[in-house]
Amino acid sequence: MKFVDILNFVKENENSAFFYTPNIYKSGKSFLLKRPTKILTAKTKEEVEKVLLQADEYSLDPNIIGFATIPYEVGYYFQKKRLPIYIK
Repeated sequence: MKFVDILNFVKENENSAFFYTPNIYKSGKSFLLKRPTKILTAKTKEEVEKVLLQADEYSLDPNIIGFATIPYEVGYYFQKKRLPIYIK
């Protein structure tokens, strides 16, 4: 598949992604994620912890490759006044 074909595929297919590593890095790998098998979404602050725990579970499986986009505003969820909840 040519580079331009990959970019067009991502443009035309919602939720697909391409992570490119230039070949100047010997151990670098590029990934084309065509169709997600699962999309985790948190729309309220109550759902954030649940979704992050799910993502942690998926990250333990070496056969799963994924990516996340996390809006800046999610950082407010982890402000100091909430921090003691997460310290065990």
